[in-house]
Amino acid sequence: MIMDLPSLLPQPILPAHPDWVELYWKAWELAVQNICHGTPQNGFAEAYLDDAFSENIFQWDTCFIVQFA
Repeated sequence: MIMDLPSLLPQPILPAHPDWVELYWKAWELAVQNICHGTPQNGFAEAYLDDAFSENIFQWDTCFIVQFA
């Protein structure tokens, strides 16, 4: 797991659904892999979540992600 996430995040307690727990941790792992960092050249925030599959920023996708943050 990236950056020892289990020690930093709430622990799901779902004994009847171990597959949901696995999904929970995988979602966090994928999120952490998509953290990007701004530069003086691009003017972005120090750290941001890039949800795109390319170098382009998809504003609406990012807005929807922020709704659930």
